[in-house]
Amino acid sequence: MFGKRGVGQSLVALALIVQFLCIVFFIWNFVISVFGLRTEALDWRIIESIEISAAFGLIIGGVVSIVFMRSAMKQVHSAKESLRLASGAFEEVVDRRLHEWSLSAAERDVAWFSIKGFNTNEIAEFRGSSTGTIKVQLASIYKKTGVKSRAEFVSTLIDDLVVDAKPELIKIGETI
Repeated sequence: MFGKRGVGQSLVALALIVQFLCIVFFIWNFVISVFGLRTEALDWRIIESIEISAAFGLIIGGVVSIVFMRSAMKQVHSAKESLRLASGAFEEVVDRRLHEWSLSAAERDVAWFSIKGFNTNEIAEFRGSSTGTIKVQLASIYKKTGVKSRAEFVSTLIDDLVVDAKPELIKIGETI
């Protein structure tokens, strides 16, 4: 929001310090008046000026806090949107590759469950199939994709994602 992260953090820190000092003043003033601890009387104008300044300090601190809270909420929303878009891109790349490998509909379902980390028994339960059927489908998937294991299969898909990444997202000189 303010360009540099350090400036924003400094403003928040300053606002918190001002708010803390104002709170200390109001508590100190309250304790003095309740217990009658004031030994020499201050001019009422000085006391009023300090109280008004402290109140403005709390108001300014509150406004700064609200501004930064709204900024943080916008950043969270933006991050969620980016994650949603990335998730959709992942799904598109995986679907495209599963079709390119000529997997059947059943094999694509098994592949998706496998990508999500489910074991053979869980996949069989979800699909209402036997574990033997799922093992045969996984073997067929591995054969069609040219891999020997689930780890290689998932690794191949991740490699495809990296290759499909937009060039502007990869920093110059960064090793992939």
